[in-house]
Amino acid sequence: IRFKPENLGIKNGTLYLSCNDPIHANISIPLSGTGTDIEPAAVTFDAAHSSPAFTFNSSAVLSFEITAPAGIDSAFLYLRKGGESSFRKTALTRQDQSNNWQMPVEAARVTERGLEYCVQTYHGFRQTLSPDNGFIHPAFIPVTVQLLPFPELTKEKAYQHISIPLNTKGQTLSTLFEDDLGKYDNENYRIFDYSEDSGFIEIKNLDITLPPGKALWLVTKDALTLDVENSVSVSSSDPYELPLKKGWNMIAAPFAFSSSWTEAVPNYPLNYYDGNGWTFSTSLTPFKGYAVYMKQDTSVFILPTENGTTAVMAKTGPFIDGETWHIQLQVESGNYKDHFNFAGVHPNASDGEDRFDYREPPVVGKYVSLYFSGNENQKHFTSDYRSGDEDGYTFLFEVSGNTRQPKRIQLAPHNLPSGFDWAVFSPETGVRYDKEQIQTSRNRQRFVLVAGSKEFIAAAAEGYTTQPLSFRLSQNYPNPFNPQTVAKYQLPTAEKVSVEVYNILGQRIKTLLKNETQDAGYYQIKWNGTDASGSSVSAGIYFLHLRSKNFSKTVKIIFQK
Repeated sequence: IRFKPENLGIKNGTLYLSCNDPIHANISIPLSGTGTDIEPAAVTFDAAHSSPAFTFNSSAVLSFEITAPAGIDSAFLYLRKGGESSFRKTALTRQDQSNNWQMPVEAARVTERGLEYCVQTYHGFRQTLSPDNGFIHPAFIPVTVQLLPFPELTKEKAYQHISIPLNTKGQTLSTLFEDDLGKYDNENYRIFDYSEDSGFIEIKNLDITLPPGKALWLVTKDALTLDVENSVSVSSSDPYELPLKKGWNMIAAPFAFSSSWTEAVPNYPLNYYDGNGWTFSTSLTPFKGYAVYMKQDTSVFILPTENGTTAVMAKTGPFIDGETWHIQLQVESGNYKDHFNFAGVHPNASDGEDRFDYREPPVVGKYVSLYFSGNENQKHFTSDYRSGDEDGYTFLFEVSGNTRQPKRIQLAPHNLPSGFDWAVFSPETGVRYDKEQIQTSRNRQRFVLVAGSKEFIAAAAEGYTTQPLSFRLSQNYPNPFNPQTVAKYQLPTAEKVSVEVYNILGQRIKTLLKNETQDAGYYQIKWNGTDASGSSVSAGIYFLHLRSKNFSKTVKIIFQK
């Protein structure tokens, strides 16, 4: 049976069958079908009757020319802001029985995100969607942004990442920011780019552009408001291609809405600098900047779908699925921090560098940094995962920083195997640290983290002394003395230490140490009986005075000739 209608509409008929069956000699079978348009409707954006330009926060009109052989019964517009998850369906209105169909758009929907749309047309007992896959890849209308302030003030005297989630149409930094920041003056503000080969590069002449998807470093003397002018929204009808180089890349949200990073690039952690240190993020937020390390040149594609969760920070091992256990290491110094460092075991890890070992981000401004090291090429890693089923593991890590405050280190084990414990040692001071009192005041200090059985830790502890639990200055030896004497002291925490010699009249004879930063441990100080000029002092009674922020003590010493 072949159905071939000659015109549109629902067609009905009957098929009759006859046979020599004495009971069912005649059978009738009802038939029906619909004649439809052979060709889809033609839908064309009508620029002549639409608003000449869609301008930020201004009402507009959308117009389309829609034709079909059998005419148009109805048409609907599916419209949403760029990146929204769902469309709003609204009927288009035919203009005076013509082929022109229109719909007004309220100002609140015309934003820096742009507009995405598709048109559904009913005609000749069928429907047409334009574009064909418009619910997945809709058409896009850019919105012109005359002036848009950044959502936050700049951070006063703190480095920060900035970006622009708009197409600035080739404007240079001088055009973009000199009206807000003034002529370039490194006393008031500084701007830096970054490359793996050259590190931080100061941009003094402001002659470069800031395209979508790229971030720059900015530090300002005062908290200021930035804005962007004469720009246009970035198309969100398709994923945004972001070319990345081998090494560290400073990237940003290409769209004017938050986008998921982990859905687009699940195997490369996204690092976010909040002004005090690096954390991890799962999404790209407009106007901010991020750092990502790539092992080779490649391109990633940022999905044009809004992610409602912004800057979700990791608490414990955010990117190591299937791990056996880990220890999180955190360091703080004043307001600066580095919290996201992990040592552990993963069944698929290797003892060398592998996909579970992630690079430590570059340091910027005032900082404190903790990283795993010990390799030949001086690479710094924020994680160190090992393989196997051993009775103990040794991890080498360093702490560095340029702050004046002591650097306090805390460790938090997660799923540590039964019978396992951990300890931290300092190869430089020979101290095994108390778990609650791990700190250093040095600009750079090496540590050894040992995790394993009690026997494994005991073997690793050979040659180390237990960290002092209190301050102490011992009596000098020998006493009386000539030509020199030694006094021993101990520090339970990192301190700035001064040691001075006074005579019986309270006059300072000599300074042996002056505000010298020393870590927790055991020390000794020598005096050879000379004054500040190097001349030998007279025989008699003197006083050796040790002081720090938290401790002060004096012992009487006798110099004889």
